[in-house]
Amino acid sequence: MTTALERTNAVIGTGEFLRTLASSGNAAPAGDVQRIAERLLRHYPLDADLAVSAVARPDLWEDPDHASWQQVAQILSPIEIG
Repeated sequence: MTTALERTNAVIGTGEFLRTLASSGNAAPAGDVQRIAERLLRHYPLDADLAVSAVARPDLWEDPDHASWQQVAQILSPIEIG
């Protein structure tokens, strides 16, 4: 079971990881990227977590079933790393 602290750290860590990748002229080797991604995703919020949060804080989160989430998934699905 993922704790609130683990989930929060996963979200923060993922943001930092993506900022590092976006600003780096030299990306990390694919194996390193995969290991970091796996570690961050272990406690990353599920769609169900976001849906519950969206009900509690609609000003902060949007329900993952909303069309805009589907558009993001379609944009990212063809991306391959490595």
